[in-house]
Amino acid sequence: MNYFKKYWKPLLLATFIVVMAYYVLRSFFGLFDGASDGIKATSITAFVSVLVFTMGRYLEQRREAKQTINVEKIEVYKKFFDFYFDAMSYEKLHDKPIPQDKVLREMLSFQKEIIFWGTDSVIKAYLDFKDALVGFSESAAKDNAEELPQKLATMIGAVSVVLIAMRRDVGYSFTSLDSKDLARLQLSQDVETMKIFDHL
Repeated sequence: MNYFKKYWKPLLLATFIVVMAYYVLRSFFGLFDGASDGIKATSITAFVSVLVFTMGRYLEQRREAKQTINVEKIEVYKKFFDFYFDAMSYEKLHDKPIPQDKVLREMLSFQKEIIFWGTDSVIKAYLDFKDALVGFSESAAKDNAEELPQKLATMIGAVSVVLIAMRRDVGYSFTSLDSKDLARLQLSQDVETMKIFDHL
């Protein structure tokens, strides 16, 4: 089903071109009824050459446009994960919580760009992450030790959905990373943090 969704436009375009080619060639034969076989063959060859060149140029332009857009998207998506991983390790590196105004500035800056460059699935995944981040922040502020692992696991799960959506958007269609893979990248595997893995 996903394969069909991805390729239905090129297939429709190819079908349209074949149908058009059929009718144009019929017209050629109709116009050149009295012409020699050599003239007919030359006309058909010229038509096919122009068609192939036009299609090739069109596909090349689409590929170049997609590559340019992907470069921009990767830069935007990289900003999100730079910020996310920095925020997760900030307290360990600086021995104090990350300032809330820094979090707000970074997120507002990212949101401006993701609205323009992100696909719907990336934007929706990011919004779910924001909700999970609020839940985690509230638990951390209350110093609720019992609730914190669950809230942190929910946030990591939400971030993994964002990561997968972003990877698919830039071409990794069959990515299979999950929340546990992401947690292993950012959490030390000691007894305390392993409790988080139970909720993933």
